[in-house]
Amino acid sequence: MNLQSLRRRMIVGACVLVTMASCGKDEPAPEPAKPAPASAPAKTPDQADAPKPEPAGAAPAPPTRAPKPHQRDRKQPPPPDGMVWISGTVNRAPGVFKPDTTVTDVCVHERKDLPCAETDNAGYYEIAVPKEQNVALVFRGPKLTPTLRVFVSPKESLNLGNTRVADTSGLQRIAKAVGTEETPDKGGIFFGGVQGTTATLEPPSGKRFFLAYGNNLEPEAKGVPLRGSGGFVAVTPGKTAIRYSHPEGKCWYHEGNAMGGWPDPADPGVAIVPVLPGHHVHMTTMFCERKESAKPKAGKPQPKPAAKPKAPAATKKP
Repeated sequence: MNLQSLRRRMIVGACVLVTMASCGKDEPAPEPAKPAPASAPAKTPDQADAPKPEPAGAAPAPPTRAPKPHQRDRKQPPPPDGMVWISGTVNRAPGVFKPDTTVTDVCVHERKDLPCAETDNAGYYEIAVPKEQNVALVFRGPKLTPTLRVFVSPKESLNLGNTRVADTSGLQRIAKAVGTEETPDKGGIFFGGVQGTTATLEPPSGKRFFLAYGNNLEPEAKGVPLRGSGGFVAVTPGKTAIRYSHPEGKCWYHEGNAMGGWPDPADPGVAIVPVLPGHHVHMTTMFCERKESAKPKAGKPQPKPAAKPKAPAATKKP
């Protein structure tokens, strides 16, 4: 045996002794491997978009309607045969009228065969109605008293401009101020005209009131205030005649008046409107004569009359 073989055996033997010496010591047993957490199965697209179920016994959320996108500037298609487009906006002035924007339905009174319209997010609407007929549009919305716009439909499509829809609480305040009550079985009417215009109902019904500019009640007014309006609350339902009058001249129905109600063939100073339970008729107006002295002067202000010359002072005789 040569020297190199001897060295190799000594090294192997030393390694065996070191290994045997470590076997007698107490060592902690290795911990068992923890199982890997099970991964949740991947959701399908349908499961990912599905809403969470409501807890048992919870009341369902009330349905909401989003206003339509702005549609005023879209190209208007031709109306159906025998029909015209009626468009406009719903205006809610502060005070008596609701100031916030809500979705409002617009329907044709007593024409369930015709589709209703809906205001967009700017209060604009378009609805098809029969041409050259007595028409009443009904505007309805949350917290608003249903309001009628009564007119004779034209030969061509027409924009009615603003329609003021009354707030129920505002009408209740007016009714209380004039000594009556706003009840669901009664209706109401708003009317307007030049300063001093007044109106009566046939048959007589309800309580009349006048509003100044800004919709403030004018309990002492005898006619429509400057830039104001008038109306009736607690009116008995049915077809009602509004007779207009003015202390300075006659009043008459004007063809093409989009706020004139329905004309009375027997009397040009009368407009007919349908009064419905729980509804109010939008502002009706009629043209009334006024004396020339009461009309505002156009152009430059008139010059003041020249002062009369003073009489010469008396002279004493010499």
